[in-house]
Amino acid sequence: MTMEFNDFFYYMDGNLIAYLALYTFENDEAEMSALVHPNYRQEGIFKKLLGEALLELRQRHISQCVWVRPHRSVITPEYLAAKNGRYTFSQVEMIAKNEPVAKELPELHLQQATRQDIVTLAEIGAICFNSSFSETHQRFLENMNEKNRLAWIASLPDGKNIGKIHVRYDEDNTAYIHDLCILPAYRGKNYATAMILKTMQMLRENGQQQIFLDVECHNEGALRLYQQCGYVTSAGFDFWRVPTAKM
Repeated sequence: MTMEFNDFFYYMDGNLIAYLALYTFENDEAEMSALVHPNYRQEGIFKKLLGEALLELRQRHISQCVWVRPHRSVITPEYLAAKNGRYTFSQVEMIAKNEPVAKELPELHLQQATRQDIVTLAEIGAICFNSSFSETHQRFLENMNEKNRLAWIASLPDGKNIGKIHVRYDEDNTAYIHDLCILPAYRGKNYATAMILKTMQMLRENGQQQIFLDVECHNEGALRLYQQCGYVTSAGFDFWRVPTAKM
């Protein structure tokens, strides 16, 4: 069995000054992001890390890189465009900082999902995001194998499942909410707000001090929803698709 490497680090005098991370979510595609300490930029360190990462990608026959470019990155859009890169979309990272806007919320129950619930999660996800059921099912099946990821199914008092929400637990008491959605027939009725606030309360009771989520910049409805739940923008990212052979 061939060992796969997804994290690349650069140390100087025992100090970590740069890293590059890969996240593979498709057989022929990998998400890539990198960070170099400001005092050590323009010294070719990024190119060294990129070279090691590209060797890994080619060995795994990954033909496309999804490059996550922070808005403050020294890697410019012109650089990625020169590599035959294609801009796809932008998103912002948000952190829960403010008090939620007070409003009357409907009754909603959250039940932690198990492997027996993967079909339900995939069905809700496929409907809400207009995506392939089989691909969604496979992704959630893989998520269930990761110890730092959990999911909950949102249901009405009568037991009707109407939504779902996922959480990734990171170090330093940090949690990331993702893949949350409510079925179309139940939108506009504050169920999403109730689901988010219940999840946040649960996370804080379990010691999670910082709670983040991501949202695409053009999704004005979701941005308003998260702001009403107390979230503020903490960072922004552009996503580019770049052929591995051109990097």
